[in-house]
Amino acid sequence: MDQALMLTDAQATAWFGCRNADIEAGDDFVVIGLGPIGLMAIDSAIVMGAGRVFAVDPIKERRDIASRLGAIALSPDEAIDRVRDETKGLMADKVLEAVGADATIAMALQMARREGVVSVIGVNKNMAFPFPMGASLSKGVTFRIGTTSPPQTWQELVPLVQQGRLKPEQFITTRLALKDGAEAYRQLDARVPNVLKTVITP
Repeated sequence: MDQALMLTDAQATAWFGCRNADIEAGDDFVVIGLGPIGLMAIDSAIVMGAGRVFAVDPIKERRDIASRLGAIALSPDEAIDRVRDETKGLMADKVLEAVGADATIAMALQMARREGVVSVIGVNKNMAFPFPMGASLSKGVTFRIGTTSPPQTWQELVPLVQQGRLKPEQFITTRLALKDGAEAYRQLDARVPNVLKTVITP
């Protein structure tokens, strides 16, 4: 049931974002934002064949989880310089943004290499977002943003979950009764470090 629940949204969204990034074998891949969807994107990218995965988030506990998944965990203030150093100045082949803030989308565009791909699954509704058109044009960046229809991912995802190659249920950290729903949303708003996915049971 836990696996099925994650396939209705979070794991499907992570997979969609990685698919939109056109991950190829050996790619240097960056995930910005290590909530449960960003963490599931790390696993998804590894299954798709990414080489090095860099994971960016300001919360240490979430970076620690990313490290355990096999990523190179970075704080936002060091991320750009570290990826530049690790790629000898080329920057990342593919970047996934899972936050939705202006600053993190701008960071994603900055971290992509020439002719790289940026995939945004973070929700941003800023109609005045200052898209760096000139820089993106000169680099030839492919930029994709959108949401998925979860059932369209199931043909690929269900076998991977059945085989144990993806384990989305591992990101369920909290279980609450329906009467505690307000507390669940309080924890979500506060970005409590050790809380990832919460399951509310009627």
